[in-house]
Amino acid sequence: MTRVHEVLRPDDWPLHPSVPRIDDYLTRGREHYRVDRDLAHRLMQAVPWLPRMVTIARRHLVPAVTHLARTGITQYLDLGCGIPPARALWPAPTRRQPRPTTHRTACATQPTATVVYVDIDFTAYATTLQQETAQTTVLSADLRRPRELLDAPEFHNPLEPARPMAVLLHDVLPWLDDTHAYALMHALHAWLPPGSAISVTHAALDLAPHDLQALAEIYRQEGIVYRPRTREQIHDLLAPWPLQAPGDLVPIAQWTPAGQAPKHPPGPDRSAAYAALTTHPTHVG
Repeated sequence: MTRVHEVLRPDDWPLHPSVPRIDDYLTRGREHYRVDRDLAHRLMQAVPWLPRMVTIARRHLVPAVTHLARTGITQYLDLGCGIPPARALWPAPTRRQPRPTTHRTACATQPTATVVYVDIDFTAYATTLQQETAQTTVLSADLRRPRELLDAPEFHNPLEPARPMAVLLHDVLPWLDDTHAYALMHALHAWLPPGSAISVTHAALDLAPHDLQALAEIYRQEGIVYRPRTREQIHDLLAPWPLQAPGDLVPIAQWTPAGQAPKHPPGPDRSAAYAALTTHPTHVG
């Protein structure tokens, strides 16, 4: 059954815009408030194709987790998990089925898969809890303080530290400034065992510089850090682990486990983000 660790609900949580709730609204979900919709409309005025960008990014969950499960990994850390994606992200008949969360996707290949969901946003925490009913743990934590999370007893209990793990950092690093983003990656590289993997998606400044800078400025006005990065900057964040095939950052819509583009990929200007899979070498040294 789902293991839960209590998180206190802030008194003013519906009064300030939340990135997970904004993404939920942009992808036709139901877990958002007027303050989120108001900011989302401002963002869409600047970048009308923003809903498409968010949709492409969120759809990446299924192929990424399916590939990781097929490599034999049974432990997953979904960091900055956000609100479970709406059914509207997928065309019928999938729309009639349960939301393809990290746990459900992993269990389709690895029935004993364990997932730890982590987010600081109360709505994401509560909604994730409602969706999961199997071997999952839901934690509230601030990824700007990774050592507190990685050293917490309740974080270790469901995991076996000696066995490989898959970490999902899907649209997480752009919401951290350079200091916190590098600290998180360094902590994960030092903590994860050999054979582990980190799946990353990241807003790409070199794919849509004008539009992403416009989004960053609107978020800045609301006191929200949004840090799109260039290909070179993202490469630096992911080092020192090597990238899996195709061996480079590719636009999300063009990523496949084999490194081959889908038959009908959306253009890179409508994903405006890179995807990559880094792997901890099994033999170090």
